[in-house]
Amino acid sequence: MKKYLLFICITLLFLVIAGVASAQESYTHPSEAFSLTEFGTLEDETDYGALFVADDAQVMVLFGETTVELSEEMIPSVVGPVLDGVQDFESYELLTDDAEIMDDGSMFVPFTYTPEGDYGVGEIYVTQADGVLYILILITADYDATYDAWVETVDSFTPGLPIESDELPLDEEEDEDLPVDETEDEEEVTNTTPSQTEGDVFSGFDPSVDGFSFYNYGDDIPATDLTPVELQRMFGDGVCASLANDECILTPPAQQWMEQINSYMSGGHCEGMAVLSALMYYDQVQPDDFGSSQVNDLVLDGNDPLQREIAYWWTTQATYPGSTLRVSESPTAVVNALMENFQEGQDATEWWALGFYKRDGSDGHAVTPIGVDDQGDGIVHILVYDNNYPDESRSVIVDTNTDTWQYEGSPNPEIESDLYDGDAETQSLELVAISPRLEQQECDFCSGDFAAEGELLNAAPRQSARQQSAESVDNPIWQDIQTRWALLIYGETDDFYQIWLLGKPDLLVIDDWGRRIGYDQGEFVNEIPGAATTNMRIFQQSTGLDKDKSPVLRIPVGLSFEVIADATLMEEAGSSDISIIGPGYYLDVSDMYLEPGDVESIAIYIDKSRHQLTYYTDYSESPDIELGLETDEADYAMMVRATELTGEEDAFDIGLDTDTNEFILNTSYNTEPSTYEIYVLQIDDEGERVFGASDVVMEPDNTAYIPFTEFDEDAAALRVDFDYENDGEIDEMFELPDVTDEIDFYAEENAGDEQLEEDDSNIEEDDGK
Repeated sequence: MKKYLLFICITLLFLVIAGVASAQESYTHPSEAFSLTEFGTLEDETDYGALFVADDAQVMVLFGETTVELSEEMIPSVVGPVLDGVQDFESYELLTDDAEIMDDGSMFVPFTYTPEGDYGVGEIYVTQADGVLYILILITADYDATYDAWVETVDSFTPGLPIESDELPLDEEEDEDLPVDETEDEEEVTNTTPSQTEGDVFSGFDPSVDGFSFYNYGDDIPATDLTPVELQRMFGDGVCASLANDECILTPPAQQWMEQINSYMSGGHCEGMAVLSALMYYDQVQPDDFGSSQVNDLVLDGNDPLQREIAYWWTTQATYPGSTLRVSESPTAVVNALMENFQEGQDATEWWALGFYKRDGSDGHAVTPIGVDDQGDGIVHILVYDNNYPDESRSVIVDTNTDTWQYEGSPNPEIESDLYDGDAETQSLELVAISPRLEQQECDFCSGDFAAEGELLNAAPRQSARQQSAESVDNPIWQDIQTRWALLIYGETDDFYQIWLLGKPDLLVIDDWGRRIGYDQGEFVNEIPGAATTNMRIFQQSTGLDKDKSPVLRIPVGLSFEVIADATLMEEAGSSDISIIGPGYYLDVSDMYLEPGDVESIAIYIDKSRHQLTYYTDYSESPDIELGLETDEADYAMMVRATELTGEEDAFDIGLDTDTNEFILNTSYNTEPSTYEIYVLQIDDEGERVFGASDVVMEPDNTAYIPFTEFDEDAAALRVDFDYENDGEIDEMFELPDVTDEIDFYAEENAGDEQLEEDDSNIEEDDGK
């Protein structure tokens, strides 16, 4: 009997211990987003995942709100972006041929990786449920030894409760087509004082005295805009690649940014005129410095200093902290802020520009507010100096009863009036403070000094920052994966690419996961977390908005994406330019010829050391494609133009490897020989040098490497290494001669513009016959 009781006790004890062990092995995330059988022990836990460690293996679990297409073709696009951010991986290879797609759409993807001095294998399990993407990553030195535990963990994995979003449900959010400010770096001035809209208040600004006598202008008159002098004044010496002979030679990214800004000003200078006239009235800038003690007597024609000053202040709408302080929550709030400000008269400590847009965020325009005129019964006129109408005061009508506003005007009876209107929901009437523009602006295209830029509109819903565990875990791979996941799911980054389009096609960006920002079939969309637009206020009522100026798209740094120029809605052929400017580097495709119905694609792949641009075209001549970057010793840029592409679907594939300091030109996508012009610019403390040749022929499956830091002083040339079989072996070397005396790099960069303008002109002439 005693033996029997002892047996029962031992059995019960075993069951209790087994039950405890079983309970310890089961894990549910605090958010209840998932549960599973633990792989080893729990090492770390964050708001968007967990880390489990066992011997020489680890399993990382990640989750977030997004949906992706799970298919065999999409494996590299879905899995690759997660692994791209792992700094400890010298390289990795997805074994897509061995991937398994399950009946429920989930998939297993094995991979190999090479950490420094080692080799490992891993596997990724991907699934999704209720709009949540789940990724489990196994990293191990011995896959066979961990196989059983890994399979048990995956088999036990159970998605849980849907994530509670920090955002409102979609039907309660603001209309996604309307301007939405989502940047943490911009400060909204919330007016909490009771309505002060009774009575009249005027600043004393008289448009016939304190406003400019000339009209808002674009490229309809010859004028100088930004020069290196203005950029150095705005951002400091960081924009200068060289200060030889006390002259600022811009870094390649700074040069590219200046060119884009100046191109956008061809649509109008309203912002610069609105801001500068206010600064002159409030004694922050002296009109004497530009030719007269009275603003209205200043002459624009031939006044280079004044033209450049207007351009300077125009540009501060696109810089940080230039336009970070604003009032836009409602028309009534705008009125109240102005009344409080105008009561201080010319002694006001803050000065404002008034901006407004159409209901969809388009056709931005800027004026100078000068007074508030109470009409009674809740109707208030905001008096403004509109630089489209010199010497007169005009009115923005605000109905404080309904919190609506409207503004209408035309320069003459022959031009149809243009109506602006909006309400508290559109937030399309705004005051933007001028005082932050007096500070030195932060340069987000300079290497190592980045900040949020400009006026952000149409921002995608961005969830609040996900906090990591209180205790820091010494696991570099896990830390890199978390950082990467925060970027992919939540858009968390301090750095952005700016994507500029000059031309008439629609601009659309699609990231690796199929998420979009831009215009798709004429409708604006934004699905990329952290992405937004910067809309420039450039409207000229004498000519209308320049439709060649698309809003600047801002994409979180670290994403790879495809840029699409869609000419489906274009009515006539023309040329376009696309520039991608990031912190310390840029990529540019210029003189891209499009006919109505054309859709051109540019693939941008970026990892920790490589920036690669692939342009697909059906035309025999390619656009000009450039890359530029800053380094500690010197700055460099390369311009390549394919003068002959004979294949039916040839591609233009160039890259920049920052680890090896090489520009790379590859013809793997081509089916026939191709001929290129290649020019490389070097800028250092001694000045500028250009190396190049105009007749470089490459066969299909060739790769040319240009080690841009290794030029031969004695030979006055820059070496090019050719790999004819794409096997990693250098087969021949070629030299690009020094052509500094014959070639102006930036003039050569724009050499195709005149030809394309001539081509466009010929097309128009042909159409007229």
